[in-house]
Amino acid sequence: MTSKLLHKKWKSIIALLLAAGSTILDLYFVWGLLCLFWSVENIKNKEAYFVEKVEKTTNPILYWVIIAVWLGMGGYYVYYDLILYNISLPFLN
Repeated sequence: MTSKLLHKKWKSIIALLLAAGSTILDLYFVWGLLCLFWSVENIKNKEAYFVEKVEKTTNPILYWVIIAVWLGMGGYYVYYDLILYNISLPFLN
């Protein structure tokens, strides 16, 4: 039973480990990448999960606000770590 769960939900398990590790190590860019991933997944599925499920067809404004917040948080966390650790990217100069 346990091996089937690990086999089917390996992405969630890796994401949980990354989230825990990044929190311990103060690496916000990992949270940023997770937020960006959640944004893309929510757009593909046409529904967002925040506190509850919000469907694009029934609540389009709230749906897009949630997507915008995920994208904004993701971008901010990645940018924050770039500034915090003084990392310069060639395409940002």
